[in-house]
Amino acid sequence: MKEINLLPPEYRKKPKTARNIIIAAIFLILLLPIARFAFMEPMNAKKQAEQLLKSYQGKIAEGSDLEDNHAQDLNYLEELEARLLEFNEIEEGTPLYWQNMLDILVKYLPSDTILNDFNCSNNSILISGTAKSDRDSAEYMRNLNSSGFFSDVCMEKIVYKNNDEITFHLRCNIVKKAAGSNIQ
Repeated sequence: MKEINLLPPEYRKKPKTARNIIIAAIFLILLLPIARFAFMEPMNAKKQAEQLLKSYQGKIAEGSDLEDNHAQDLNYLEELEARLLEFNEIEEGTPLYWQNMLDILVKYLPSDTILNDFNCSNNSILISGTAKSDRDSAEYMRNLNSSGFFSDVCMEKIVYKNNDEITFHLRCNIVKKAAGSNIQ
């Protein structure tokens, strides 16, 4: 049998479905902030921390790449320096190199002094010339020695002729660094 409620509507029991819906709504309203701050925010923070960690690990990996690149650059630089030394050694055998050496010898030549002969090897130059006096040949020797192009300049032979004229022979040892430079 079915129960009949004769009470006026304001005194009657409210149906459970409406009450359940209201309670569920209040529960959800209270549960959303709790779920957000208790579960969602820590999970988002964890994801951001993992992403930040990955980016730092990537930067660290790039840093090791920089070290590798630096080592490769140093090796490449050493290789280029070795090639440059080889080119300088090749350049020393060229006619232009010896033309520059002759220009140096003529540049420091005093007046009234003449070069008669010019013999060269890898490390030294033998010069024969004629001067009006032994002072001119000594001045020429000092000029060549102070030029910076030769490590050692020495008089090998002096022959005195009539009228104080002399014939001299000088040996000049070439400085390798200065030998490759061009004369302006």
